[in-house]
Amino acid sequence: MGRLPLGLSLGWEGMGVALSPTLIDHSVILESSHILKIERLADSVIGRGTEVVKGQQNFKAVRLFIGDDAKVEL
Repeated sequence: MGRLPLGLSLGWEGMGVALSPTLIDHSVILESSHILKIERLADSVIGRGTEVVKGQQNFKAVRLFIGDDAKVEL
């Protein structure tokens, strides 16, 4: 799929996915997931009903493999 900058919609909203300033690069995000304030998510798999938020760490990109219903603060 390549990169998906914030503001370009490929049906994420219809699946209950919330992206807030996030660049998605070569990743799979399943329905009802929230990815908040992660600058770049690359080569990742995010399970259903998952919440990923940025904490105090300073990083440019992350690679994650997260199962369903997980809550992760980076």
